[in-house]
Amino acid sequence: MIPEGMSVREALIRLCSPPLSIPASVDWKGIYEDAREAGLSGLIYALSKGVIPERFRTGFREDYHYNLARNLSILRPLGEVLGLLKAEGITPLVLRGPALFGEVYPSLGMRTFCDIDLLVREEDFHHCLEVLKTNGFVPWSPYLCTLERDDLVVDLHTNLMTHSRQRQVGLAVDIEVESLFERACRKEVEGVEFLTLHPGDSILALALHLQMHSFDRLISFLDIARSIRAYRDSIDWDDLAERAEGMGLKRSLFYALSLMPEGWRTFDRSLMERFLPPDLSPLERRVLSRLREGEVPYSGEILFLLNIRGFCNKLAFMKGVLFPPEEREEVLSLVRDRLKKGSMIISGLTKRVAR
Repeated sequence: MIPEGMSVREALIRLCSPPLSIPASVDWKGIYEDAREAGLSGLIYALSKGVIPERFRTGFREDYHYNLARNLSILRPLGEVLGLLKAEGITPLVLRGPALFGEVYPSLGMRTFCDIDLLVREEDFHHCLEVLKTNGFVPWSPYLCTLERDDLVVDLHTNLMTHSRQRQVGLAVDIEVESLFERACRKEVEGVEFLTLHPGDSILALALHLQMHSFDRLISFLDIARSIRAYRDSIDWDDLAERAEGMGLKRSLFYALSLMPEGWRTFDRSLMERFLPPDLSPLERRVLSRLREGEVPYSGEILFLLNIRGFCNKLAFMKGVLFPPEEREEVLSLVRDRLKKGSMIISGLTKRVAR
């Protein structure tokens, strides 16, 4: 039962973990608006439609069916893309999105996704890029690893980090990509077959993704919580903790577990203890404490920075964060433009004084 004074966020979290009843005084308009913005409205309809008042149920239902139609419209071209790459000897891993359907999200209407994330080996990256471009996909400038065709967006990765963040985040984590391919699992969703991450590796990837977005995506916490619940008995958690330690991802998962909304903590405390870093610093604890109280700007970057060894590496990380490689040309152009304007102003003032 949700107490009368419960906030919209708390009600939203509870609605994703039924069964429960909701008092009439709950702000359903606020719940729907926040749920839609967070990408949770389809899930809430699937799990809690019985408690949604009739006047709001239509909106939740429409979002659920929109998710369903949108996901079906993406799966068919996903199969086509995988077929094109397979013909060229390239077998990528599908990350997040479609890979979460089945055990984690039983229905396609429960979770929406906007693009397709594909992990390819480093040696296959440029070939993969050319195959997609030859078949009508157009790169997003300046993000050349993101391509689009007919509203289908494909993101190519050669690591679990986004391609544009790989150099910076790679200073804090060290992922052996080949081991991800060796442990990959085959999956089928609506007749489309593909390879995806081992469930344990998927949870680590979700935690890393959440940290790269500074822990501000509620649905990403739910992805992790539901993945843990779905695979709790099939994952060797001690082995996963060891893998996480070796890749530098132990902290990312610990952060995600410790910041998980209380209502979604379906795991016991022993799981958190497996991933608790023995050298967790007071400053890390302070950042996590502040995050539990509210948003902390660039918290993901702060926590990455705290765990990068060496002053020069820390400077390199900050340079990458402040001046991403794909945006440096724009920064230089902006600086040149401002210098030119400043020069013109000074020149104008000089000429006026001379007169």
